[in-house]
Amino acid sequence: MKKSMFNTIEQESQQLEKKLRKMNIFVNHNYIRVEKGLRPFFHDPIGLGLFNDRFALSFYYLVFAKNQLVLLKSDVPTESMNQQVIRIDYTGIKGFELNKYFRNHYFKFMYEEKTYYFYISYENKKFFSLGETVYSTNYKILKEQNFMGLLK
Repeated sequence: MKKSMFNTIEQESQQLEKKLRKMNIFVNHNYIRVEKGLRPFFHDPIGLGLFNDRFALSFYYLVFAKNQLVLLKSDVPTESMNQQVIRIDYTGIKGFELNKYFRNHYFKFMYEEKTYYFYISYENKKFFSLGETVYSTNYKILKEQNFMGLLK
């Protein structure tokens, strides 16, 4: 998991929530932190995962808003994040799945003929196991809601 410039996860999430409100996105346990990567094959246990970790992963927040999935690409939630925002209408998402491949859980979906992979990496799962954090709580709530109905 990439290091944040914030001292705590709570500080990071507060900054993100402030940014989301400025973007007119309702905040209610509807975001998680993930890593965008390549196909799960590249996360295999014989070393290709190291390649993916070093060269291919990007840090994102997935925000499950009322009618759209918002992808925020950023190492930290800053004012410059506007250039790295993708809004995807839920109706355009095909095949939304939550899967497991070895130690990683990942989201997979198609949008405009492109397949996206977002990972809750082994490091994030270890982080979740340290106790309740805003991201682990949000993940549990979103999972109970089938990720705003995207997960069938």
